[in-house]
Amino acid sequence: MTDSATLVQQISSSARRGANPETRVIDGTDVDLPYGYYARQGDVYIQRLPIDEVDVSGFEPTTERQIAPGTAIGSRHVVTSENVQIYDRGGDELTGPVIVAPQGFYLSHPKHADMDIRLHGAYLCTFPVDEKARELGEIRRRMD
Repeated sequence: MTDSATLVQQISSSARRGANPETRVIDGTDVDLPYGYYARQGDVYIQRLPIDEVDVSGFEPTTERQIAPGTAIGSRHVVTSENVQIYDRGGDELTGPVIVAPQGFYLSHPKHADMDIRLHGAYLCTFPVDEKARELGEIRRRMD
C-alpha cells in the first residue's frame, strides 16, 4: 500500500519528466514508470499495473477514446493508439477506465503535453477530488 506522501511525490515527479514540452515520452525502461506508480496528464492520474494482475472480466469494453468525461476542452484526454482495449469501470466520478496496452499507448490533450507511454501494462485511470466540494460534503471530480 502506498501512503499519501509517496503518492504525491510519484505524481509530481512524473509530471516533470518528458522529452520536450509538447510530448512526454515514457519509454521502454521500467525506471520511468514502474508497476504501481502513477503518471499524470492534467487532472487524469494513470497507474501502471501488470496486465495479468488486472481482471477486466467484470468491466464493459468501450469504443470511447476520451477517457475523462465531459465536453469541455479540459476533458479532452484522448487515447489515439489503435492496439489498446479500453474498459469502463463504472463507479463514481473519480473512477476512470482501464486501458489495456500490450505495447503502450499515446494520450493526447489540447492543453497539456501529450503522453507517449511506451511500456506494456494495464493502466487504471482516476481523477482527483474537488477539495472545495469535499468541504461542503460532496464528492466531485476536480476538472482542468
